[in-house]
Amino acid sequence: MLIITKLFPILQKYGFEVVDEFNNYVKFESDNLVVVICRDVRENSNLFSLGRRGSNRFFIDGNIMKKFFNFDFEKVFILPERSIKDFTDNMLVFFKQKGEVLFNEKCEILLDIENSAKQQSKKYTSILLMEQTMDVASRAWEAKDYLAFIDSIDKIGVNILPISYQLKYKLAKEKFIKNK
Repeated sequence: MLIITKLFPILQKYGFEVVDEFNNYVKFESDNLVVVICRDVRENSNLFSLGRRGSNRFFIDGNIMKKFFNFDFEKVFILPERSIKDFTDNMLVFFKQKGEVLFNEKCEILLDIENSAKQQSKKYTSILLMEQTMDVASRAWEAKDYLAFIDSIDKIGVNILPISYQLKYKLAKEKFIKNK
């Protein structure tokens, strides 16, 4: 398999062994880390994930390569990656240029990637919750359930909302007080 033939020699230098392989999917493990390299022919996509052994793995894309490894993949990589050969050639270049940073015992970069992924997840969850609360508020407004509208907006914070919702909030409070 091309992934093993090309990448195993450099990963082996850092203590990795092949622990799983199947149809262009290879999982390498060392004492501390797990690396998965995969070419999905059906989706015409390539995946590279990395993580601590016994923990979550994170997909490493071009943005992460730039941000955390200072690696400008667009200048170095064969793009677009049309084949498994292109992909493995690109991964080989990456590992040769950034392997020591990536595979050292402390691997501080991995901690930074983990923290960034947690922050992105938190931000995504926050946006999702806000959208859901806004949807509840909109339905409450349409149903003229002003108390539910006010409660929904209070969960979000009226000051961060568009002016239209701030005006609706003011009207809802007036109508709620009036009907009390």
